[in-house]
Amino acid sequence: MKRILTAALILSLTAAMVSCGTAGTQNSDASGTDVLTEETSEAGTGATAGAAASDEAGAAAESTAAAAAQSAAEENVTVRIPKTYVNVSSQEEADEICKANGYVSVTLESDGSVTFVMSKASHDELVKEFENSAAQGISEIITSGYYENITAVTHNDDYSEFTVKVSGDSVSDTERLCADELVMYGTFYHFYSGNDVDRIKVSFVSDQSGEVLDTAESEDLTEYDAEAESPSASDADADQEKTSESDAGDAGSTGQEPSEEEENS
Repeated sequence: MKRILTAALILSLTAAMVSCGTAGTQNSDASGTDVLTEETSEAGTGATAGAAASDEAGAAAESTAAAAAQSAAEENVTVRIPKTYVNVSSQEEADEICKANGYVSVTLESDGSVTFVMSKASHDELVKEFENSAAQGISEIITSGYYENITAVTHNDDYSEFTVKVSGDSVSDTERLCADELVMYGTFYHFYSGNDVDRIKVSFVSDQSGEVLDTAESEDLTEYDAEAESPSASDADADQEKTSESDAGDAGSTGQEPSEEEENS
């Protein structure tokens, strides 16, 4: 600001000196013009540089945001639970589950199954909570006193095989009931983690001889996996039936008289 005022003063003095016809007028006027030209040039250059820097910063921010969004999408995990194992009756209820758990989305599919999309962190938390719940349930099988002859329950890392040790050389009907609970743990771990197994197996073993006394297995889990990837057979049959009914209706609505051959038949 001080430099601009100085230039203005120089111009004023130059104008006064020109009117008086002094010899130093032209030099002073030229000097003042140079100052203004230099000032204007510097201001223009600075504005251009500032605009370029602003554009670069904006582009960098957009690129960073896009990369972050893409990374988050790649890390999302999809979990699909068949209708048999989940009780969600409406999309509104699914939305409430989504909001309460902070998931990306929860969708009630047309076949009654539910698809959960969640972040990798949420999925890790879900699996961890399941493992804690399963550990507590298995512990209660042993300590509750309901299954008197069960002395230990172990499982492999993916919950696809369970070993139940019992005292004695036989398995009672009551003790066989625990297989349902263990199969359920293995089945849900299959859905949550996506581990590649066909069935969940429970073996009852004598804790004295090590002999396998009885076994129990889940239904074929690959059937549920197939349902998650394509429409169920019942849905396909229903669609075919609707198509057949529609074709029959179209044929009956043509208004054509039956042929003599059809009447005789």
